[in-house]
Amino acid sequence: MTISGSGSSALINSAQDSKNANSDVGIALLKKAQDQMKQQGEAMVKMIEQSSTACSDCHKLDVYA
Repeated sequence: MTISGSGSSALINSAQDSKNANSDVGIALLKKAQDQMKQQGEAMVKMIEQSSTACSDCHKLDVYA
């Protein structure tokens, strides 16, 4: 059985393109997840800060300790 050079290189190129596309998708998904975690963290800090200023007689919570 003989495999021609042009067909096998096209197959290899196609496989590499597919692998690169999968890597790009994976990186995009990780970036999106990272952005969401950052937003959730900022929202949590804001919520904690607002809850500590709601009661002036209450003890303050040090969120940066």
